Formats: sequence, structure tokens, C-alpha cells
Amino acid sequence: MNKLQRLRFTDSKSADSALLRSVDCQSSSSTSDLQLTIMKKRICIIGAGVAGLCCLRHLTTARNLQKFDVVAFEEKSEIGGIWVYTPDARGTRPNPMYRDMKTNLPKEVMCYPDFPYKASQDSFLHHSAVLEYLQEYAAHFGLEKFVQVKRWS
Repeated sequence: MNKLQRLRFTDSKSADSALLRSVDCQSSSSTSDLQLTIMKKRICIIGAGVAGLCCLRHLTTARNLQKFDVVAFEEKSEIGGIWVYTPDARGTRPNPMYRDMKTNLPKEVMCYPDFPYKASQDSFLHHSAVLEYLQEYAAHFGLEKFVQVKRWS
């Protein structure tokens, strides 16, 4: 004998939330409990540099992880995008980085609003300091587990 059950779910009232108010379903008599599967949207981010990490940070908040499965793919062997300096770039995609490069923007303009650079650093940073900052940002917000880096040469 089937019974009609009404389940109620509430969610936040924000405009971007999908509200699931009620679900009508029938459960089979004695076979198993009612199961609901809510499909998550799958999101792929290309690159784990400045922009990719920013996207990843906001898509992996506790609230968004309920709605999205997120992965970022980085073609380099580590997080950092173009800030990963490779001195011998033969056979790979050209990289705008060079050995002694320093930023032409001050760190105060380049930082993420919720993660400032260290006050002890110069305003115009060597590229290695920017790479370190990006990797610290990823570690601080636990983003590494969402990034797949290149694992081959």
C-alpha cells in the first residue's frame, strides 16, 4: 500500500537560492525509505592563477558547495598561473614571466580584499613573492583540494 507523503524544505530567502518548498512523492510500502537527490551544477575553472583562485574561493564557500561541484584545472605543475616561472620554456607555451621581473602595480592594488599582502613586503614585488602570495591564499582558504595541476612533463 502506497502512502502520499509531503516533505517540506526551507532555504534562505536570498534571490539566488533555489527554494524547494515541498515535494510530493509516493513511497513504496516496505522496500526502502524515500530518497531525494538534489543535482549539483558542475563547474570547471580553467587556470589556478589570480582570476581562477578568486572564482574558486567564492564558489567553494560552505553555502555554494551545497549547489556546485567545482574543479579548477591548472596547466602548470603548481598553483599560480602565469606567476609560475619556468626558466627553460622550450616546447611549452610562452610565459610572460622572466627571471628578474617585478610587478608594475603596487601590492596594495593587487591583493584580494580579504587577504592582504604582508606589510613587511615592498610595494613592487618580485614575481616569486606574488607566486608565494597566491599559494598562501589557496592554502588559507583550502582551495588546493579543488585544483588539478599538471602531473606530467
